[in-house]
Amino acid sequence: SHYTLSIGAGYHSNERWPLYKQLCEKACLHVNEMLKKGCTAGEAVAEAVKILENSELTNAGFGSNLTEDGHIECDAIYIVSVGNVTYGAVSCVSKITNPVLAAFELAKQQATGLSLSLGRISPCCLSAQGAEKWSRAHGVEMCEERELVSESAYKTWKKYQKRLMQQILQGSKNVNEPQFDTVGAVALDIRGKVASAASSGGLLMKLSGRVGQAATYGCGCWAEIGAGPKPSIAVSTTGCGEQLIYAMAAKKCADNLISDDQPYNAVQTTLLNDFLKSPILNSDCEKQAGILALHEINNEQYSAIEIVWGHTTSSMVVAHISTKDAMPEVVLSRLPSSAVPGKSVSVSGTWIKVY
Repeated sequence: SHYTLSIGAGYHSNERWPLYKQLCEKACLHVNEMLKKGCTAGEAVAEAVKILENSELTNAGFGSNLTEDGHIECDAIYIVSVGNVTYGAVSCVSKITNPVLAAFELAKQQATGLSLSLGRISPCCLSAQGAEKWSRAHGVEMCEERELVSESAYKTWKKYQKRLMQQILQGSKNVNEPQFDTVGAVALDIRGKVASAASSGGLLMKLSGRVGQAATYGCGCWAEIGAGPKPSIAVSTTGCGEQLIYAMAAKKCADNLISDDQPYNAVQTTLLNDFLKSPILNSDCEKQAGILALHEINNEQYSAIEIVWGHTTSSMVVAHISTKDAMPEVVLSRLPSSAVPGKSVSVSGTWIKVY
């Protein structure tokens, strides 16, 4: 079994690096014990993202960015492949302790194959109060909105609210809202099943009702089980939601991972050709993306797992572990000093031969 997580692409200071590292180690070690006891890839990614959501260091769950009018609106997505792809997502939720668990439960309900009364199809994505009502009815832990607001997030919102009002009064349209990141995880279990998940509080000062890539099919994450020469793959994305949605980044990366037998090249192609050079995206703005990918090839000659991460942002924090490891490897990946964030790509990874 192998498992990897990201606490996002963006800017990570050296001062806070020990805290990021400690959080990643905590999540990896906890989930690794679960995998050793036989938990599924789906349970692993949901639990990992739950731990990340519970930390105020991340922009997901507790400590999420606040909207323009000072509210919490979280997105989360979960995809598992056990022969077919099952997807669950919630958007704009304010009273769910761990949004990823609501997304997990939505996918779980669909996997039962049971229809609702009158032959209605089970939902795969719910938003706002509807998502909260459904989650409460299905045993997902709920909370008051104020319980998800951290002191740090509130102070940041107050600072930018003042800046926003000044720019509105001056008639400026360029508010320069800072863009923060998404947490995510990908996993492969002992049965060969793959899963991925992502969760985000969205952009700071975002408009109420805004839906990001962390609730959008094919954009926030992807997982697909392989067969024969086809590899098993799992992808989770982070960065600017609108840009990742236009690029359909997760599904595009998945397709590249399947068609290219070099995962490093596939991630680089996605970020360079399908993102930075995409004719769909506005060429004037800074393009912010991070990708976390798992690729397993299993044939008669050998079995190997490759973990690859890449980003166009200043930095990205990634951690990975397998059930054979005592401790995870935690990486703070940075663009070269000569590179320009939003216009350059950094890709790295690790390769494990199973037999």
